Amino acid sequence: MAPSMLGPNEKSTPRFESSTDPEGLQRFFSRLEELFDKCAVTTDAEKKKYAVVYTNIKTEKQWKVLEHHAKGTFEEFKKYILSSYDSALAGDRDAMQKMKQLVRQYRLSLIQERSDYMSFKWEFQVLAAVLKSEDVCSNRELVDQFLTPMSDRLYNSMKLQLERLNLPAGKTSRDPANPYTLEEVMASGLDVLQGVFSSMDRKQDEACGLDTAASSTRELHGVCASNRSNTNVDEAAVKQEDVGGILALMKDIFEQQVQQAQQERQRIAALEKAFIKQQKTIMSFLQQQQQQIQVQ
Repeated sequence: MAPSMLGPNEKSTPRFESSTDPEGLQRFFSRLEELFDKCAVTTDAEKKKYAVVYTNIKTEKQWKVLEHHAKGTFEEFKKYILSSYDSALAGDRDAMQKMKQLVRQYRLSLIQERSDYMSFKWEFQVLAAVLKSEDVCSNRELVDQFLTPMSDRLYNSMKLQLERLNLPAGKTSRDPANPYTLEEVMASGLDVLQGVFSSMDRKQDEACGLDTAASSTRELHGVCASNRSNTNVDEAAVKQEDVGGILALMKDIFEQQVQQAQQERQRIAALEKAFIKQQKTIMSFLQQQQQQIQVQ
C-alpha cells in the first residue's frame, strides 16, 4: 500500500512561497512529482489539488483562479505556472550564460595545474548537470566547452589518455562525431594531473600503434586549437556565441588595460604633486638662508 501524501505543514513537505526566489519553482515541482510517484497519486485533479495546497494562502488563491487549474492536465497547469515566473524558465539560459562566463574566465590563463583544473571541473559539472537535464546542450557541446580552457600540453595528454580507453560494451568502434562522454573527458584530465599518465604509458601506446604526437589540431570532438589561439579562422564557421565570447574576452582585457593606465596616471600625478611640494619647501628654505646671510 502506497503511503499517504504529506500534510501541508509537515517538515519534509515540498513548499513554494510567492515571496521566495522564483528559481525554486522548478525544484518545488520536481519534489512534488517525486512525492506523487511515491504516494501513487496519478489523477490530474489530485496533482493540481496538492500543488496549490503546498503553497501559502496568497499563492493558493492566485493559482486556484487560473483557467488551467479548473480544467486541463497537471502538465498544462505546471507549464503555465512556470511560464508566469520568468526566472524559473530562464534557469537553463542563466546556466548557459554562467558556463560561458566560467570558460572565458579560465581562458584568460589556461588550465595546466591540478588546483585550477579541480576548481573549474567542480563549477562546470554543476552547470552541465542543469543543461543536460533540460536538454539544452548535447554531450558533444559540453565536451567542447570543457576542453576550451585547457592548455595545449594538458589537452594533448588528455587525448592520449582517452585513446587508450576500452570501447563501450557492445560497441566495435566509437562515434567519430561524439567519441567520449563528458564524464570520461573529465576523468582523463584528473588522471593526467594525478600522474597516472606516465612515460611507460607512452611506450605502451607506441606498441599499440597509437599516435603519441597528440596533434594540437584538437580533432577530438572537432575542437580546434584555433578556438583559442589561431586568428585565421574561417568566419563562416564561427558561431555567434563564439563571437560574443571573443568580444567579451577582448572587453575584459581592454578594461584591465584602461584600469592599469588610470592607476599609472594617478601614480605619476601623485609623484608630480609630491615633487612640486618638495620644490616649494626647498625654495622656502633657500630664501630663509639668503635672508639670514643678508642680515649678517
